[in-house]
Amino acid sequence: MVTIYEFFEARGRKCGRKGCRGLRKGVEFDIQLESEESVKYNEFLGLGGKRWVDFDDHVVVPLEFGEGGCKEELEAELRKMAPVNGRTVLVFREKCGCPKGRLEVWGAKRVRRIKK
Repeated sequence: MVTIYEFFEARGRKCGRKGCRGLRKGVEFDIQLESEESVKYNEFLGLGGKRWVDFDDHVVVPLEFGEGGCKEELEAELRKMAPVNGRTVLVFREKCGCPKGRLEVWGAKRVRRIKK
């Protein structure tokens, strides 16, 4: 009886996407700091576009906020954490652990000197 209950409970946690793990206590968000080298490498591979694909082939769209100043405040805090010429990526996740939305903020730009 207990195994049947756990089987149906595990299936109920999944969101229906391919590769969904159905975690019990999945994290609500991830913060990823990407340096200048990793950003260049991702753009070289063609992964630097507007749409982002998670490891399990889930397509994550950029996050959109409603009215209010919460987006600007959040971007300001993420910009403080971002490395120079890099970016900070905030990935919101569903209860099962699948990515739901993404907010990408670029850090401060450092101008390179041209050697003569």
